[in-house]
Amino acid sequence: PIPEEWQALIWEWPEIQVHFDALSIGKRRSLLFAIDRLKSSDARIRKALHFARKLSEGENDLKGLFSK
Repeated sequence: PIPEEWQALIWEWPEIQVHFDALSIGKRRSLLFAIDRLKSSDARIRKALHFARKLSEGENDLKGLFSK
C-alpha cells in the first residue's frame, strides 16, 4: 500500500514522481515501507519529505536516500 502522506506529497510535488518511478521496484518498496512503518502521521510526513528532497537532488542509491 502507498502511504497517504506520500500520495499527498506527489500530488503537490509531481516531479518527484518522475524520480521515484526511475527507481527499481525494490527501492520503491523500501522507501514506501520506511514511510508506512512509522506510527505518527507527522513522522511519516517528515520521512516522505526527506525522501522527496533526496530524490530531487538526484539521489537514487538506498544508502544515500536513507542518510541524513
